[in-house]
Amino acid sequence: MPPISDWEALVHLAYLDESGTDGHCPFVIFGALVMPTGKFSPVEILHSTAIQQLLPVERIGEFKEFHACELYQGTGLFEGVDETKRLTAIQVLLTAVRVEKLHFVYAAADRKKFSQSPFGSGKPLNSAFHMCLLGVEEWATTNHPNPGHPEVKKTKMLDWKDTVLYILDESDDKNQKDQFRNIYRTLRAKYPRVPPRQSTMACSRSYVFGRLERLCRHSNG
Repeated sequence: MPPISDWEALVHLAYLDESGTDGHCPFVIFGALVMPTGKFSPVEILHSTAIQQLLPVERIGEFKEFHACELYQGTGLFEGVDETKRLTAIQVLLTAVRVEKLHFVYAAADRKKFSQSPFGSGKPLNSAFHMCLLGVEEWATTNHPNPGHPEVKKTKMLDWKDTVLYILDESDDKNQKDQFRNIYRTLRAKYPRVPPRQSTMACSRSYVFGRLERLCRHSNG
C-alpha cells in the first residue's frame, strides 16, 4: 500500500438549487454551480470578504449562508443593510465565479409544454433535476477526452479524479427528497463502468442533502 502522502483524494463539489417552484413561474429550473478540486479556498476567501463588507464584526457569527433574494431585497439577516453594500456583495460573489472560471450547469422545464408531453404525468422539477445531473456529468467527462481508435473515442472515460459530490439544501419534504435520491441512484447505477456510456456518477459513494457543513450526513449507495 502506498504511503498516505501518495494518495490523492480528489472530488469536485456541485452545489444544486432549484427555482420556479412557487407554482407561478412558467418554468422550473435546477442549476448546479460546479467547484472543481482546489477552487474552494480562493472562493471562500472572496465570500468572507463579502460577509465582512456586509455585517459588523459582532454580527458575523449570525451568518449561516447567502440567500440571493434576502441579499437583493435587504430582508432576513440583511435587513437594514445599505443597498449599495448589498449590491457590492453580489458583485463580489459573482466575481468569484468569473475569476475562478467556475461552471454553471442548469436545466429548465416549461410547465405547460411538459404537461402536454408524454411525460406530463411526472413532475417537471424531477425532470429538471435529472437533466441537470447529466449536464454535470457531461462537464466531468469532457475533462479527459479519450484518445486512440475513432470508435474508442466515442466512449466516456471514467476518471477517479472527476468524482463529483452533489450538495443540495436540506428539505423537510421526505417524499421529494426520496425522489431526488432515487433519480440520482438510477443514473449512477444505469451504466456502471460499461462503454460507451461510462458515468462519473458510478464513482460517487455519497449523496448529500444539506449544506456544506453537513457533509457528514450522507447516505451510502
